[in-house]
Amino acid sequence: MLKTKIVKSASLIALIFQLASSGIVYPMTTVVDKCDTQTDKIFFRDTNGNRWCEKEIEDWCEGDLAALLMFNNFTEDISDDIILGARYNGSLSDFQKGE
Repeated sequence: MLKTKIVKSASLIALIFQLASSGIVYPMTTVVDKCDTQTDKIFFRDTNGNRWCEKEIEDWCEGDLAALLMFNNFTEDISDDIILGARYNGSLSDFQKGE
């Protein structure tokens, strides 16, 4: 049983690495620039000014930094890319404290 789980985990890791190496799945650093409590949506902005929207605000706040795992939707056009996951990476105020 354990050996089967290890093999499946290794296969999944290999697949993820292959997807990341090919650019199909990629990371993106963003900042939360809006939390809309009425629609329960959160808006992320990347360094190029592109905005991304995700449902379920949860504990996000404006100014939070987020690492998004993105799927390129098999196109070159970034505007149709899809958020696969979002992880909290601190806030802008964390950087200001270190100054």
